[in-house]
Amino acid sequence: MSFLSAALRCTALAAAALTAPLLAQTPANPLSVQIALSKPSAMLGEPLWVDFTITNTSGQALAVSWGSSCCGATELTVKVPEAKQGNGEPKNCGSMACDCSSSGPTTLAPGASDSHRYVLSGNFRLTRPGVYTVHISKDFPYAAASGKFDVLLPKDRQTQTASQELTLTLTPEDPAKLLQLEQSLAAEAVKPYQRLAMNITNNGDHDAYMAAVRAWSDADRAASRHFNEERYAIYQGLAAYPAAGMEPIFSDWQTPPHDVGYGISALARLNTPEARAALAHLAEPVPDRLVNGVKQSNSRWNALRALAGTGDRSYLPLVEGYASDEDPQVRRSAIFGMGELGGEDALSLLDKIARQTTSQVERTDAIMTMGRTKSAKAVPLLIALFDVASPGDPTAPTYALSTLTHHAPPNSMPRPTAGQMQADWRAWWALHGATAKIYGEFDCADKFDQ
Repeated sequence: MSFLSAALRCTALAAAALTAPLLAQTPANPLSVQIALSKPSAMLGEPLWVDFTITNTSGQALAVSWGSSCCGATELTVKVPEAKQGNGEPKNCGSMACDCSSSGPTTLAPGASDSHRYVLSGNFRLTRPGVYTVHISKDFPYAAASGKFDVLLPKDRQTQTASQELTLTLTPEDPAKLLQLEQSLAAEAVKPYQRLAMNITNNGDHDAYMAAVRAWSDADRAASRHFNEERYAIYQGLAAYPAAGMEPIFSDWQTPPHDVGYGISALARLNTPEARAALAHLAEPVPDRLVNGVKQSNSRWNALRALAGTGDRSYLPLVEGYASDEDPQVRRSAIFGMGELGGEDALSLLDKIARQTTSQVERTDAIMTMGRTKSAKAVPLLIALFDVASPGDPTAPTYALSTLTHHAPPNSMPRPTAGQMQADWRAWWALHGATAKIYGEFDCADKFDQ
């Protein structure tokens, strides 16, 4: 989120807190919520969604939030006891910077309804045919509508929780039928929106005519919003449930109306030899591509990070080669990717980058990546990097060392110098280096050793 948009959202929040109307007496649960699976019976591997419809059953207009998925937050909770637990995606132990953006709440007049579709996903994997029990729950924060465009809900908002238990039957996978189904869905996603017919006649009554035009405009805007939501639900579903054979289609999702991220995410999740080759191709340098005057280059660094995340070490030389690319975002992806794919084997090049680069960001990236290699050999290299008079975060070696060792050496100084931090680490490593356990980035612990 940009500084300006963040400032605007903060201003809107403050204004909402000051001007929000009081919520009149409403039923304990003023929303009627219907929850259903897109298909109660489907083929294994087929994209699946959860459909929500909410209706305002109170006597006043409500502003209702559908929630947000920013910073890794989940918009709904899905549990499937019979499924294989874990989704194969590692969780970072610490807090990470992330973008946070979401649409504003929906205003519902009394009796009005709104709907939304979510991909059926969670900390589970559907790996075999059978009957599954799907437990779904979701929170709906709401408040009295202000009568204006509600950007954020006020602090005194209330929350209604909706939950339901559904049954899902999965039949055996048929690869040919699954591919055909996903190809059809992909074709549906690129269809353009057809505006509502404007069947309005001007009989000389200007006010009536303008009222009809406004009503048509409101209806068309709502229809367009739902059309785009359904279209992107298809992209999200295909990215979450990619089928072998879809690699060419996912590779083509690099220009509007497609979303680059969905194609790369689908290829990474699919992780077939063809998908990895496609990611490597997308990471190759290409002439600047302009779409509506905007340079389209994000796919290169994004594809490179995804390729490194596949775990195919045969691509390590390719990833290392991009560490000297002209695009700084690609260089950063290469640095992170070297740690993911190379581990200990990448330490020499990462150490060289940390010592020789003139980029503050890339030096810090290289040091932090060394801390993710799960290698004891990285510890003395990182301790030595305190000596390097280079740009970058002087505390980066400490963060990297703590990731590796889960040790945080105490220091009496409120802001210790690089030399003091280095001395602390050297003393600790001299005492514990022979027996210290070395941790990976995702080997979390409740607290670090002091």
